[in-house]
Amino acid sequence: MSLSAQVRLLRVLENREVTRLGSTRSTQIDVRVIAATNQDLKQNVDDGTFRRDLYYRLKVVEIPAPPLRNLPEDIPILIDHFVQRYSRGHNVPPIELDAQSMALLQNYPWPGNVRELKNLIERLMVLSANRRIGVADITPHLENLPGVASPGGEVSNLPVHLGKTPEESHHDLLYWAILEVARDLKELKAYLMDDQPEIRSLPVYPPEKTPFAGQATEVEITESTAPQPVPEAVKPLREVEREAIVNALRTTGGHRKRAAKLLDMPERTLYRKIRQYNL
Repeated sequence: MSLSAQVRLLRVLENREVTRLGSTRSTQIDVRVIAATNQDLKQNVDDGTFRRDLYYRLKVVEIPAPPLRNLPEDIPILIDHFVQRYSRGHNVPPIELDAQSMALLQNYPWPGNVRELKNLIERLMVLSANRRIGVADITPHLENLPGVASPGGEVSNLPVHLGKTPEESHHDLLYWAILEVARDLKELKAYLMDDQPEIRSLPVYPPEKTPFAGQATEVEITESTAPQPVPEAVKPLREVEREAIVNALRTTGGHRKRAAKLLDMPERTLYRKIRQYNL
């Protein structure tokens, strides 16, 4: 949790009120807060990554929860609970673990704690054709078991954390997203530049070959105020657009969605043009 989020949580705990998203008024609440963590908050307080006032505000009734690997005697009880739950939930016969597979699970380090055990039992309940489970049925699903080879022939391990904090990982993701956007903009720019008409530069003459060099030429320029005649083939853009919309509507039998597709125009733009031209 970021420090700014910790401030907001502390305010909720102290004032017993929240402000709903989009609202400007506070709402009184009556709640009990249960906070869980797998980190040493006291050490985080000393490191400056967790607020001291929030730490003591949360530490009212502290319940240490040891990891599952420290409670091997609880594993058979949890397995029986999950087997019964998924047998009812998936409408499948319950599975039964032999003594060797149970011993294997009780000696497994369980990096994912109870959630990993729950997922394993559900996977076995759904995928196992034989309801009698042995060691060979379990080992392919244990990702952090020393010496167990994965289907590719390599030892299976959990993903390795590269020593980056969540903030650093977030910055990396943001960096790659910005690179993606920059690449898209570059491709769009290249596409648009390719469609532009070629612009020819003005001719450059050497000083000695400049046309009319050394000649004193007077040029009289007069502006004509008379309107230039407009060729009959040239129509105002508004009239051309109106005729195109009329023809598209006539072609599609008045179906606006198909007419917009025919004109390569967004539907909302077509509706606005129809109102604009009183069609």
